[in-house]
Amino acid sequence: MEPKLVKPKINPHQMGQTKATEYGEDEPTDLELDAFKVIRRHEGFNERAYPDTKGKKTIGIGTLIGDGSEEAYRKSPYFNKTITEEQAAEIARQSIKDKIATSERLLGRDYLYTLSPALQSQIISSVYRGSLSGSPKAMRLLKEGKFEEASKEYLDSDEYRESKAKKQGVYKRMEEAAAAMAAEGKRGFASVVEDRLKQQSKK
Repeated sequence: MEPKLVKPKINPHQMGQTKATEYGEDEPTDLELDAFKVIRRHEGFNERAYPDTKGKKTIGIGTLIGDGSEEAYRKSPYFNKTITEEQAAEIARQSIKDKIATSERLLGRDYLYTLSPALQSQIISSVYRGSLSGSPKAMRLLKEGKFEEASKEYLDSDEYRESKAKKQGVYKRMEEAAAAMAAEGKRGFASVVEDRLKQQSKK
């Protein structure tokens, strides 16, 4: 079974994992859990370092090793070694925390949390692999609340077109994120307020 980040006191078998990870005071947030589910589904798991679609050294659940260079890999603790799925989940979690902070900086912390949980997790997943953070125009359109335009701009990339043409790689993941952006524009006011209140109550 694939590992999943879980909060303490949750039955690990109900979460689809074989072993619970105890974090004590530093338990994962709902956004970390949701983002992890999206990322794990798309990234899979590799026990050894491997080149991603851009040729950068990556390990575990799509976690970039340093700057992804061969030099960074050789200097890392993963050089010529393997890791377990549980270790990969914890490494990914730390990276997810960093990507959440990056997303808060790029979109504005208050604004990020006005968005639906579904879009939040897709944003973190996209920043995790670098596709959304590498599209300033799509980010700007998101900040302006132009979700339909943002979804189209996000897919207007050579990476997406090449992946789509080959029917492999990241195109399905990018389409999923774009669909979440487009759906955000169709949310009613009541839904926005309800999600905002739910998230405030968890802080």
